[in-house]
Amino acid sequence: MQHSKANITNRIEALDALRGIALLAITLRHFLTRYNYGAGVYSSNDILAQLDKLVEFVDYHMFFGKAYSIFALLFGFSLFLQRRSKAYGGSTRYIAVRLLVLLIFAIADSLFFPSGDILSLYAICGLLILPAINLSARWLLVLAIIFLSQPIEWFQIIASFF
Repeated sequence: MQHSKANITNRIEALDALRGIALLAITLRHFLTRYNYGAGVYSSNDILAQLDKLVEFVDYHMFFGKAYSIFALLFGFSLFLQRRSKAYGGSTRYIAVRLLVLLIFAIADSLFFPSGDILSLYAICGLLILPAINLSARWLLVLAIIFLSQPIEWFQIIASFF
């Protein structure tokens, strides 16, 4: 089964659209939590107040948490595509420049919202992950096992006994 260049381009555009929707969901939820829109604004009717709480619960658990996961998954997929294109002469400079631009934008955003910004975390983690693009699957598995075992937490637990 052959895939035409148009089909591949359409799939990548669809992934970009999904990434944009995930970013929109993160941004909208960020506005709700940052600007405290939902704080105590419930109906005086008990049934409607319960409905408000149900909608808020469904929104938080069905959309907000999923948006971060979808965005992170698509971020990793972008790194995979970058690695794949590197085999055909591509470079990791393009994604590094995008991450640096994201970091600059995150720093500017942190000037107005100093209590924390998820964009800076994405940019810094992306820059730290970038050297792993050239690693083999075996080394990636070893690194995943090391990081999933949470060595810093184990060190802090052991250090607390002394």
